[in-house]
Amino acid sequence: MVDQVEASSQRDDNVLKNLERLEIPEDFPIIISRVSSATKQLCADEEIKTLSEFIGFSQNMAQNVIVGGDFRNLLNCIAHIDEEGLATFLPFRIGKKGIYLPEAIGHLVDTLEIEDNMNFEEELTEENAELITANMNALFHWFTEEKGELNNIMVENGDLSRYLLVLNDPAKEKKAATLITLYFQPEKVLPGRKGLWGSISSLWKKN
Repeated sequence: MVDQVEASSQRDDNVLKNLERLEIPEDFPIIISRVSSATKQLCADEEIKTLSEFIGFSQNMAQNVIVGGDFRNLLNCIAHIDEEGLATFLPFRIGKKGIYLPEAIGHLVDTLEIEDNMNFEEELTEENAELITANMNALFHWFTEEKGELNNIMVENGDLSRYLLVLNDPAKEKKAATLITLYFQPEKVLPGRKGLWGSISSLWKKN
């Protein structure tokens, strides 16, 4: 029994060391990763909030239960330093180290389309705008410094297409630009709603 506990602890340490090598923070929130909504709900039920907690839970669970889906896939990607696989779950940039806001916003585009069946080609509804802004706010709770940089780009009418070019997907870049514009300058995306969405987005940004 002691040997099993020590082996499990060693596996945890090895996986966490891989995070350190990749400069991915152990305390990165699961809620803004690109795991499925079912996995996020399970994490919420088990009070798993960070990557390190996710790793510990996954490793311990694997001793007695066959785990699959996002749990096994994300764990394997970290354990084997599978950069391409990691980039599907975390805002990780292949060939680089760390995590990045443009990729996080790109993941949000994917998540909104998959989980909420959102059609970005149609005019945004107030309900969708609220959903987007709330999700963007969750990202900015982590990417605080990057939020300031992105706000400067918007204030100075900078080139969002250049900022999002790293996504390497013109369609996704366009949708990501819509999310950013909605958050910082909602009147440009929701004409005639400046007062309503300006006040709501300002309130969220203070949280």
